[in-house]
Amino acid sequence: MPADTRFTTGVITDKHCWHENLFSLSVRSSIKPFVAGQFTSLAANINDTHTARAYSIASAPGETDLEFYFNRVIDGPLSNHLAELEVGDSIEVAKSAAGFFTLEEVIGGNDLWMMATGTGLGPYISILRSADVWQRFSKIIVVHAVRREADLGYREELVKLADEHKSFQYIPVVTREKIKTTLSQRFPKIISNGTLAAETGCDLNPESSRIMLCGSMDMIKDTTVALKESGITKHLRSKHGQIISEKYW
Repeated sequence: MPADTRFTTGVITDKHCWHENLFSLSVRSSIKPFVAGQFTSLAANINDTHTARAYSIASAPGETDLEFYFNRVIDGPLSNHLAELEVGDSIEVAKSAAGFFTLEEVIGGNDLWMMATGTGLGPYISILRSADVWQRFSKIIVVHAVRREADLGYREELVKLADEHKSFQYIPVVTREKIKTTLSQRFPKIISNGTLAAETGCDLNPESSRIMLCGSMDMIKDTTVALKESGITKHLRSKHGQIISEKYW
């Protein structure tokens, strides 16, 4: 099979298993400069087929290794392949990153809300590891919703950021288990009933709030509807609003 010239070879330098189906991989590979929040593609030859999938980059721009945060998907040939890789193994990486889920698309605002489900947290980790976000916003709030407490990847890093920065809050949400230290309802509910505002001490409003949504299509759709009740609308290049989103699966 001829090589795909859009890709270069990377080497696994670190692997973190959050649980049996949730992983972070670090890959040493030379790609073109990227912006925090963008994605690139990983690929491998599986059963004589060149299989590629897009993954957001969790590492900050300029770091030596690229970090990827992903779930093992049932019947997902590439995610299962990635989950079996170990340090020293090779993987193909697209030479160029892409995507507009970046701070450059966030217009003005005082409070930045980063709302994610599951591995949709990945691009936020990249943004938080970069300098720009800390210089631009007076308040930064990450709200990470998952089914099980074990799915709260990067929890220690986010708790540490909250300890180090008075401007930062981390709000974990677990919907399928009863955990005393987390919220338990889906995004639309905790927005509409005021739980999220009460938990953070920060109102969601079109004047000061800027919202990034990353996760499933249903989450983005339903959360956007809930935010519209407060006058918060989707940002378009033709019409400025307060919400930008990335459909993650």
